[in-house]
Amino acid sequence: LEELGNYFQECIEIVEQLERERDSLIAELAQLREPALQEIRHAHEEIQAACRLLAKVELERDNLRDEIRQIKQKLFKVTKECVACQYQLESRRHDPPPPSHSEPLLLRLLERREAGAKGAAEMQGEIQGMKEALRPLQGEVSRLRLQNRSLEEQIVLVKQKRDEEVGQYREQVEELEDRLKELKNGVQLQQRKNQELEELRTSLHRELSIYK
Repeated sequence: LEELGNYFQECIEIVEQLERERDSLIAELAQLREPALQEIRHAHEEIQAACRLLAKVELERDNLRDEIRQIKQKLFKVTKECVACQYQLESRRHDPPPPSHSEPLLLRLLERREAGAKGAAEMQGEIQGMKEALRPLQGEVSRLRLQNRSLEEQIVLVKQKRDEEVGQYREQVEELEDRLKELKNGVQLQQRKNQELEELRTSLHRELSIYK
């Protein structure tokens, strides 16, 4: 009986130890999950910030493209007027009017041509400046898109790693719980046997007392 009692006590200690191990693993699992969740949240915040910046940069790019389109339209109009003035000047040279009218008209045509050429040059300069301003914006858009893809890939990897770790710890917890269940069943069985032995001992004591 003493040996059975010692064995019973040993089983109880093993059960308590396994319960402590299980609780420790569950706590460790929670600690492992929290940094992964924080990392995922941080990556999501970075993606949102990058998306906002990307939208802003794309809007600036679209505005610049619209301005370039408008300037090109104006440049086309000025160039057309300049060509028309040039044509009129050439026509006047080949078919000059009377002297009293030719000089003022010629001056006006020359002024219009010079103004048109000057306006065309200025607009070309503006277009070139806007194209130069557009280039870094396009580069920034490409960089932000690459950054978004990189962050999304990092999130996928973090989630995979977290799922793998969670799976491993779940398996360990399940194994411990199975072992704990087996030991508890063993303890219950031993308790029943001890009870039977106790009843047998009591019965034997009764019989012995009768014979006495």
